[in-house]
Amino acid sequence: MEWVDAQLTNERIFPLSESGKFPKDFFDILKKIYTRLFRVYAHIYHSHFQKFASLSLSAHLNTSFKHYVFFADEFGLIDKKEYAPLCTSSPHHPHLSSPRPCPDVSSSSCLSH
Repeated sequence: MEWVDAQLTNERIFPLSESGKFPKDFFDILKKIYTRLFRVYAHIYHSHFQKFASLSLSAHLNTSFKHYVFFADEFGLIDKKEYAPLCTSSPHHPHLSSPRPCPDVSSSSCLSH
C-alpha cells in the first residue's frame, strides 16, 4: 500500500498542474498500481472475509470489488491471467462462488474475454 501511495502522490506520474505532462510509461505504471491493488483485494477475501461477513459488510466489499474489476477490465488495467483464481471453484471460499466478478460474466470462462 505504501508503494501505491507513493505512486499516486508522485507528481512526475500524476501531474497536478494543467500544463503537466504524463510520463510515456503512464499506462504501464497504472497497470502495475491496479494489479497490486487487485492483490490487496485477494488478500482481503482470502484472509479477512469472515470479519467483513461478521460485520455485515460483505455486500459492500463485493460491490466495491465488482466495480473495481469492471473498471479495470474496461480499460485493460489488469492482465487476464490475474483473474484466474476468481474463475475456479473453491470450496474454502464460498463468497467467491458464482456469480463471480469476472470480466466476461456471460462466458463460461472468465479468461476468454
